Amino acid sequence: MKKFKSSLFLLILLIIYFSLSTNVFGEEAKQEIEPPSLETLNTVELKNYSTDAISWSYDYTGKPSGLTGVSSPIITYYIKITGDASYELNMLIDGVKVDADYDEQSGYLTYQANNLTGTHKVSIELTVYGKKNPITSWNFTIDTSPVNPFEGKNLNILNAVQTESISRLNKYRNELQLPSFSENEILHKAAQAHSNYLSTNNVTGHNESSNKIGYTGNHPWERAAYFGFTGSAGEGITYQKKTGLLGVDNLMDAPYHRLSIIDPHSDLAGIGYNDRGDIVINYGSYTRTEKQAEVVLYPYDKQQNAKVSWFVAENPNPLRFWGVDKTYVGYPISYAYFPVNSNDQLLVKSLSLTNESGQKVPFYDVTPSRDDHSKNHVFLIPKSPLEVDHTYFVEVEASVKDAKGNVRDVSRSWSFKTADQLDIHDIYFSKYLQNNFINVHFNSGEEPTSTITIEKDGEVYIKYQDNRQWTYQPITEGDFTLTIESLLFNSKKTIPITITKNNEIRYNGDGDWNVLYSKENPGVIDTIPPVLQGIENVAINLNDRFDPKFNVSATDNVDGDITEGIVIEGTVDTTKVGTYELIYRVVDQSGNQTKKIRKITVKESNAPKMPIVNEISNMSTFVTGQAEAGTVITMKLGEDILGTTVVSTNGTFTIPIVSPKFGTQLYFISSDEYGNESEPSIITVMDEIGHEHFFTWQPEKSVPVDKNWTIAFNDVIDEKTINAETVYIQYNQQNVEGIKLRLGQDRKSLEVLAPEAGYEKGKTYFLYIEGKVKSTSGKFLNKPIKLKFFVN
Repeated sequence: MKKFKSSLFLLILLIIYFSLSTNVFGEEAKQEIEPPSLETLNTVELKNYSTDAISWSYDYTGKPSGLTGVSSPIITYYIKITGDASYELNMLIDGVKVDADYDEQSGYLTYQANNLTGTHKVSIELTVYGKKNPITSWNFTIDTSPVNPFEGKNLNILNAVQTESISRLNKYRNELQLPSFSENEILHKAAQAHSNYLSTNNVTGHNESSNKIGYTGNHPWERAAYFGFTGSAGEGITYQKKTGLLGVDNLMDAPYHRLSIIDPHSDLAGIGYNDRGDIVINYGSYTRTEKQAEVVLYPYDKQQNAKVSWFVAENPNPLRFWGVDKTYVGYPISYAYFPVNSNDQLLVKSLSLTNESGQKVPFYDVTPSRDDHSKNHVFLIPKSPLEVDHTYFVEVEASVKDAKGNVRDVSRSWSFKTADQLDIHDIYFSKYLQNNFINVHFNSGEEPTSTITIEKDGEVYIKYQDNRQWTYQPITEGDFTLTIESLLFNSKKTIPITITKNNEIRYNGDGDWNVLYSKENPGVIDTIPPVLQGIENVAINLNDRFDPKFNVSATDNVDGDITEGIVIEGTVDTTKVGTYELIYRVVDQSGNQTKKIRKITVKESNAPKMPIVNEISNMSTFVTGQAEAGTVITMKLGEDILGTTVVSTNGTFTIPIVSPKFGTQLYFISSDEYGNESEPSIITVMDEIGHEHFFTWQPEKSVPVDKNWTIAFNDVIDEKTINAETVYIQYNQQNVEGIKLRLGQDRKSLEVLAPEAGYEKGKTYFLYIEGKVKSTSGKFLNKPIKLKFFVN
């Protein structure tokens, strides 16, 4: 039973994601390609309720729901409560209350279940002023045969597509100064499982049927929860794609689907890929609060080389209001408002798009007042392809009205410049009905007017024009010339290419051939992978700050600095001691990939205590001492290591030594398993008549920091023989300063007074009385005296 008094504001988050599909038709030696068809997907649905004293917003269901592959799931439910009234919030499993935790700030009610089997019902109840309000209930079932989505898969291909997709997503995010997507292993599993389902059952779309093979949940958020994801989740899909780069670009070009990529409130992603070339992207976030409303523009302000055109083939079709579809238009311009509170209302007063001459550019306007799909964005879609190498100016005059009627201005004015030349992104072959088709994708926008020809020795092998291909001769391995003629860019580009056998077929529609070329240096084939730098194993102290990108860079022989394209897998928890593994990947524009693994060790921040080393003479054959059990003692002469040993469980150690030279300084360092090192103990090798010949007067003593020693003699002491050279105290074979000597009144006793600051706690000292001390009758000590004492 949880009782609370709410003091937070109502907070509702609505996230929208989309999916992408491509249909390919063809016969014999020609192919028509219908660009992507897309559909929308709402990931979070919230209900609201309020009284005079309290209000709450909540999800219809929690997680997990339906089938789950985790036998000990974290059961979560989102309910955000606002108001001054006291309330009681409970979670029941199979009718029994459980000790669930509620975080008022995040709005999440959570409970860790353990070792469940079968089907269970979760109910949520909220009691206010003694009145019980059943909020919702849902069921989940523990899968008796949990799905392993990676079983039997080519992990090299999966890793490559994951790297390409995350890299491309974060390229756009970095350009927009948005937080990068972090790879999430659970979302990777959910995405891969759904891509397997699509291929196995030969279907498309976001939903799954429980009677089909590979079912892990009807909706994307259910599939994420199946694998244990407790945050909000959505999904995007692109079909029949050779690389993750092409798939993400396709999503980014379509304005509705672009919204998922540029959503600042999402920060996690997982990628799946199957033998049909279907790429499934699961977006997600663990947090729904502590966010700020933001406006994101694309093309962004001052962007260079923006695309000039787009082929309308999105579902929902943003141009459905005008009956425009399956045609080329200008590249979509988007203004997107991402609210924290879904009650915010975006009000658009005026829109403007002008060219660099100040002339108005005709465009289709998709605004909240017109759009029946989503209310937080504006699309300006030029009616014709934009001009090449041209600057455009955009103005959106808009405001946001919140639930209380408060209005704030969110107007934006910005500009961007289009590409100045035909820019090739990728050239590759796809295969359909046993025929290979050439594909050329452009960074400069959809190319409605291009003619593509592949020739060798003056003979035409392939010609592509008006979305059709004619194959005149079978392709073979060798050097060819590819020519692209573009009316839109008023240019002709000839590129030497080399065609080789494709030995790594990624998907069923992959072509039999690879195309090698260099867009930077025509005639030079780029097969050199990029170089990752700064990827060294490091050890950091517990709770230290760690930035995995610090001093890490990537360079390529053709593309130059591609540091922004680095994708990092894995996390480091600096609050827990252990060794963590990070995987760094980067891919250049030619598809060459570099991968490096880095180990980060989080170690205890407290270094071992300095070891206590017994005296060493030039006659010693062993060095003995005391230190923390389990640490490693290293004996060094300068930078040379003379020996090492592990301290025993009783805190002692022994290291063999051969004929140490008199006067040599040896260093002894204690290190633990995390690499922490103590301060060195510095020991000077004594000669054969050194302190090792002193008589140990008494057993080792433990004394306070201000200990004064009184030494009694059997005769009157000759005062002239009492000085700092005959009576002294040492630490680490160095005399302790501040020691005072005082004879007793009977001159048969000697006081050795502690320094004013006292001795240091935890240190071991030695009191020495040299044999030169004598009595007034001329008798010397029988043997020099040594007293060892420890300061507690």
